[in-house]
Amino acid sequence: MSKIQILDFGGAAAPERPLARLHLADGGLIQVDGFHFDATGISAHSAALGDFHLPAGALSELALHPPPLQLPPSSTQLEPIP
Repeated sequence: MSKIQILDFGGAAAPERPLARLHLADGGLIQVDGFHFDATGISAHSAALGDFHLPAGALSELALHPPPLQLPPSSTQLEPIP
């Protein structure tokens, strides 16, 4: 009987912690493992989105080496929306 020696899923593994977290002007967040600024905005790579480009006005803050995201409390502790 043969045994599996190795599994290769291709591509690089996602980093344990993102290099940076982009805080967007609309309130969204994107964690990235690489980025580059130029005159037209920021080009970046995210494990979730792949390669993308945002215009300069879309970014409100860049956090380098951010701490892990804190998840909200469980839904049993949230107040219902009236």
